[in-house]
Amino acid sequence: MPLVLAHASESDIDRLMEVQFAAMAQEPYHHVIYPGPNTPTKRAESGARILADWKSDPTEQVLKVVDTSNDELISYGKWNVYTRERPQSEWDQHIEVDWTTDPALREGAETYIREIHGMRHKYATGQPHLLLNFMVTHPAYQRRGAATMIAKWGCDKADELGLPAYLEATAAGHPIYLKVGFQKIDEVVIDCDRWTGGLGPGGTGKHRYTMLFRPARQGHA
Repeated sequence: MPLVLAHASESDIDRLMEVQFAAMAQEPYHHVIYPGPNTPTKRAESGARILADWKSDPTEQVLKVVDTSNDELISYGKWNVYTRERPQSEWDQHIEVDWTTDPALREGAETYIREIHGMRHKYATGQPHLLLNFMVTHPAYQRRGAATMIAKWGCDKADELGLPAYLEATAAGHPIYLKVGFQKIDEVVIDCDRWTGGLGPGGTGKHRYTMLFRPARQGHA
């Protein structure tokens, strides 16, 4: 049965968190930004934070993919559509890491935010653009094209508006974005071994995050 792409609603938040925590179980970035373990309580805490951002940010477009054979929500992503240049004051806003008191997780979160947001600021500042902020697919449903559907939605929107698009990718997600026209422009490497014991499940060794760019298509907008 086909997969269907649609806008998510606030009532989807519990399932969105189930998908997110399952997909990111071995990703240290997720562990420091949305600390586990994967329990209903922790998922609810993260869901409340995500929902608050969703409600307050008019640029945010939250998309879901549903498997119509069982009506299961299997993937979701967040595109930010910045049709105007973001003011410098917005770029300069400091994200307060107030969701954990663990010193290692706090420092890890601050490191990731500094490095990832630093790449965004370096390349996307000074122009309207689209940003794929986040995308995950439940492990039981990967390699069926759900992520590509979400990525392509943003590409089509960028083409409609005549704007460039940006995102950061893990090694696992990199090939998806190359297929829809993104190209590598930078990367950061986070050495999780700098923190004693690493950064949660999967959080040891060096992790590479690639900044990808899809130029504005000529003849649009």
